[in-house]
Amino acid sequence: MPEMNGYEVCEKLKKDPLTSAIPIIFVTANSNIEEEIYGLEMGAADYISKPFSPAIAKIRVRNQIELKNIRDKLTHLTITDDLTGIANRRFFNAQLAHEWQRAVRSNHPLAIAMIDVDWFKKYNDHYGHQAGDYCLRQVAAVLASVTKREGDVVARYGGEEFAFILPMTNCKTALMLAENICKGLSDLELPHTLSEFGKVTLSVGIAADVPTKNETAESLVRRADEALYNAKKQGRNRAVPFGLTC
Repeated sequence: MPEMNGYEVCEKLKKDPLTSAIPIIFVTANSNIEEEIYGLEMGAADYISKPFSPAIAKIRVRNQIELKNIRDKLTHLTITDDLTGIANRRFFNAQLAHEWQRAVRSNHPLAIAMIDVDWFKKYNDHYGHQAGDYCLRQVAAVLASVTKREGDVVARYGGEEFAFILPMTNCKTALMLAENICKGLSDLELPHTLSEFGKVTLSVGIAADVPTKNETAESLVRRADEALYNAKKQGRNRAVPFGLTC
């Protein structure tokens, strides 16, 4: 490796979010125990000294792949909402912080939406919790079907609340997407006799900004929450941007 040694390769892989979770196995002629400790402390999963048995190396690789699969499944469980199968609030918060910092560096816009199922408590009380669960799964399916770009995040924020993150998206585009979400659920015609519309509908609040170092991601959430409040105030079953216009 003429341009960089194994430790430097390991360091670069571990610093990149796209490759940080890949198990790394050092294969080296250096049998110094301190070198092995150094490699493992840098994040290597295993350390094989030359000369080595190909059969044993194959088993070690297989073991690391099995461990990686188990870790991936556990990670998926911790970031996924059990009921709807979309991301949970923990993942939403982590991704929002990540996308905020990325937008600060790139000077690109970032949009989020806060979404509420209209009169959901009445729906739950009238139709029962099983029907309520089915309703939430349908909402999640609509959200997931509309936000299709890689990098977009759709999450259950809590109860009947949902949210999405749209990197590199301005207010106008986010509003169009939110309106499509409202229409998509409305078109399902899920009965809701206690709603003014006779079916399940959504209220959505949009906020978009080009983040700066002087602001926080939480400020964007507060603006989206305020827009959501305005959507409800205006009669529900609609998407409203912060500031009322884009």
